[in-house]
Amino acid sequence: MNPPKRNPDIKYIQPEIPPFELPTYRGTRYRATVPDTLDLAERARHAIHGLTETTDPDANAEIYWRVCFGWKPIAMYHDWNDHVEFKYYAPSVLLRLLCATDERMDVEWHRMANLLQMQGPDGILYMPQSGRPWGKVFGSGGEMYREEFGDQMMDVAMHGRYLESAAVYHAMTGDPQWERLVRRNVTALRAMVIDKGNFAYFDKILYPEGGKAVDTGMPPPSINHGFIWLAHGLSTVYRMTGNEESLDLAHKLARFSALGHSGWVGPNGEFRLFPSDPDTVNTLGPVHFHTNTLTRMMMLDVAIAKDDREMIEVAQAGYEYAKNTESQTLMGYFPENLGPKSMEWCRKSLEICEVADMIYLGMRQSTCGLKDCWDEVDRWVRNMYAEMQLLETDWAYAYSERHGELKQDPFNPQYTTSENVPERCRGTWGGWAGPNDWQGEPVSSIMACCVGNAAMQLYRLWREMIQCDRKKNRMTIHLLLNRASAWADIDSHIPYRGQVDVRLKRDCEVALRIPEWASPQACRFSANGSDNHTMWEGRYIVARGKPGETLRFQCPIAERSETLSIVEEDYRVVVRGNDIVDIDPPGIHRPMFQRPQVRTKETQWRTVERFVPEAVVEHY
Repeated sequence: MNPPKRNPDIKYIQPEIPPFELPTYRGTRYRATVPDTLDLAERARHAIHGLTETTDPDANAEIYWRVCFGWKPIAMYHDWNDHVEFKYYAPSVLLRLLCATDERMDVEWHRMANLLQMQGPDGILYMPQSGRPWGKVFGSGGEMYREEFGDQMMDVAMHGRYLESAAVYHAMTGDPQWERLVRRNVTALRAMVIDKGNFAYFDKILYPEGGKAVDTGMPPPSINHGFIWLAHGLSTVYRMTGNEESLDLAHKLARFSALGHSGWVGPNGEFRLFPSDPDTVNTLGPVHFHTNTLTRMMMLDVAIAKDDREMIEVAQAGYEYAKNTESQTLMGYFPENLGPKSMEWCRKSLEICEVADMIYLGMRQSTCGLKDCWDEVDRWVRNMYAEMQLLETDWAYAYSERHGELKQDPFNPQYTTSENVPERCRGTWGGWAGPNDWQGEPVSSIMACCVGNAAMQLYRLWREMIQCDRKKNRMTIHLLLNRASAWADIDSHIPYRGQVDVRLKRDCEVALRIPEWASPQACRFSANGSDNHTMWEGRYIVARGKPGETLRFQCPIAERSETLSIVEEDYRVVVRGNDIVDIDPPGIHRPMFQRPQVRTKETQWRTVERFVPEAVVEHY
């Protein structure tokens, strides 16, 4: 493709763009008629639309940070929070491996160019301030960062996402300049950090060009959350590139939290910042769920790489704590903030971040053999994670007409657009849902940081739901969702019926995990309609098949009713398998969990284009 036009007013520290190539997507495409059930490849296609369309063509495809369906007209706007756009970079190219769409590849070109132009002579990556006046307009949450940074700003938190993205670009293109960018950057960060031997930290989140960390004592938790993001990215870089310096720095930063210095980890692994008095709140405010789960993600990833058993236990204790606070572990409702009853406002909304983080923690423990969390992952993916992805947008216009008086004027008209906003947002995830309503917050609807966190896990879910072991010639299916692969195509009828068809493309053994709601005695695994010789390995039913055969898993599925207590309110739900198909009281603005079609018990079908990539990116 021809390089898209760049904004000359945005002054990067590297004036020239080195030559580079976009990733290519090689594989097999074909049409297939499949059950109309949850399909991660379809969700990826929607996600790519949202990740690339909510960008500004006049600002080198920079994202708009926040979307407000409660404004009239509906709008999205820039502010200093746009820096979270780097959470989009790796997922938006990786998710194309699921569906091979070439939609808005111009945005991917801009993103790769941006990253290459951001590396300074010192190896640090700087976000330009010149030509981006909104970068100095401190929007929501910016009070702690009031400082003049000049033309370039170093963001510790986003360095983790910069590095992940460069590692992904290297994996997908083979271009050595991405590996060099990573290596130079990690070395520069290692020289900059305050190293105490057993742990390390930074004294700020943001620095000017050439800025250095200064040891003035332990930083407060409001600063520490920045290098939690960095350490998580560094651990991903190690898995993808083998860069030992990256792992060493990640381990030192993770130990800062594991030892209790960060303020986010209690003595028994519990979440912080809880005040000591349950009826009051300290000056740091309520406990932010996502920052705590991200801390556990960081510790778990680093500890697995380092075989640090003590840190693994701390991370796992946090996962268990998260499930037993004010969460609802069937639906996957994890409140944005935790706090005492006197602060009920802080518990009554959900960011998709929390759901995505808990899914990741469950997957990592499961794939590494630490604990079997696949049932929990299945519940959360099928319910809140799937429901919070925005697939229909027409309702937003009526909502704006009814509620637009809540805020008539945009945050800053100069940095705002109202052009076709709802449709551009299709495929993103909501930022403030209630238990039964996508539009849980009256004005704001989407924030980019949450969208990025959700998109990261979509790729990982797709990759990890099956495991293909060439040495054992075995395909293991952990989640019973639709999936195309080189070994077999999986067609899941759940929740219409308790049936999954595995259409084999090679002679192999298939191990299929039966869901928690299925009785083993009632399960059947057959080949082409005839009973197949099967064996059991724990929760997995195992059979062998040949190319062209269809292995069919069947088990009864029935509806049941449950009462879920969420933030001291009761909701009556109808559940089929793990899928919530009805909720009472229903939502008002954009109701969730209204799925009457699956209650017919007859599978509905649709025709899709499936794509099987030649290779997937491992270890991201």
